[in-house]
Amino acid sequence: MKAIQKDQNNRYQTATNMLKDLNMVLRDPTSEPTFKVDIDNSPTRRIQVVNPEILKPAEIETKEIQKEENDDMKSKKKDKLTWILAIATSMLIISIFVFFAFKFIVPTITPPAKAEIKLENYVGRDINEVKQELEKQGITVNVEPKSDKNVEKDKIISQKPKEGESIKPDPYNPVTLYVSSGPEMIKIPDVSKYSLREAQQKLNDLNLTTSTQDEYSDVIASGLVIRTEPGVDEEVSPGSSVTIYRSKGPEIHQTVVPNLIGLTRVDAQKSLTNANLTLGKVLPEDSGNNVDKIVSQDPAPNTTVTQMSAVNITLETAKTNPQATPSNNQGGSQATPNGNQNNATKTKDVPVKVPLSNAEAFGDTMKVLIEMTPSDTQKSTIIMDGTVNKSDFPLNLTVPVPENGRTNIKVYVDSKPNSDMTIEYPGGR
Repeated sequence: MKAIQKDQNNRYQTATNMLKDLNMVLRDPTSEPTFKVDIDNSPTRRIQVVNPEILKPAEIETKEIQKEENDDMKSKKKDKLTWILAIATSMLIISIFVFFAFKFIVPTITPPAKAEIKLENYVGRDINEVKQELEKQGITVNVEPKSDKNVEKDKIISQKPKEGESIKPDPYNPVTLYVSSGPEMIKIPDVSKYSLREAQQKLNDLNLTTSTQDEYSDVIASGLVIRTEPGVDEEVSPGSSVTIYRSKGPEIHQTVVPNLIGLTRVDAQKSLTNANLTLGKVLPEDSGNNVDKIVSQDPAPNTTVTQMSAVNITLETAKTNPQATPSNNQGGSQATPNGNQNNATKTKDVPVKVPLSNAEAFGDTMKVLIEMTPSDTQKSTIIMDGTVNKSDFPLNLTVPVPENGRTNIKVYVDSKPNSDMTIEYPGGR
């Protein structure tokens, strides 16, 4: 009842007060909240209506407000309709513009789509000719090379799409042509400094045949490969022949020893220089009692030797009888400047077999130089200088050996020492 008292002051002033009373009743339903009862217990009275004439100005004002609100509403609706019409008109204008653009402007900028092209059979034709023909029609061409020993180089082997199919000229719709690059090519490997056998095996494994030629080289050791023809990285067809150039070592240039007998030392020097030779020892070493005239030389005149070899000379002494001066003739005789011969140490020709040491290190041919030095004169003479086949070994030679003495033989193969032999006089001393 307190909540509905006529006098507001007698009602609950706060929600908290009302909650307190509610909690109290919940705890004890018999309890009753205290409140002040209104003194005026009379029933509610109806109040007399106010004179309607007094309300007219207020009603008029209210109607005017409502009219203004209605006018504003109509104005807003009218503005909204105007915007809708403006947007519709703009869309119509834009649509008309786009229509005319696609109808008249775009065709002038973008060329019309090309018609489909029916492909011909291009197999067997030259790729350059076909490619030019297709590109003129706007067709993109992809070229795929393929090895084919039966089809000539640059000829078309196959095509994709095939003959009779139609395509539109489009960069994303190319025609692929498979073109012959000829037989499969083999690249020549580098076999320089290989042994001949190794080089031949490597080339044979690549289905290539080989031939061999020997030549001199100042860089590559004898028996090793210098180069090939065709050269490294060149391409050849299977079964092609490759020439292998094998080293014979440095080239040994030969010259003939001039006759220096009877010449002065100065003239002998000139003669040796002209023959690409050098002056060696000058004997006797004590030149105080010498005559400036050569009575003997080593090697002997007309001997073939390597260029820039040294030639030793013996000068005439004041006590020397020119008729008794010895020379270096290989036959064991002595000679004077006028060519007369006197008796000399007895010699005997001994047959000798000269072997080839370390034969596997050499090729089929080689340069051989053999030098002979008898024990009686201790002067060296070249008895062989030339090219020899490996199959010729052992070499059969005849060597003069002085009586009760020996002859030393030195063998050089491709300018390198190979063997050293001493031949004793038959029957001993």
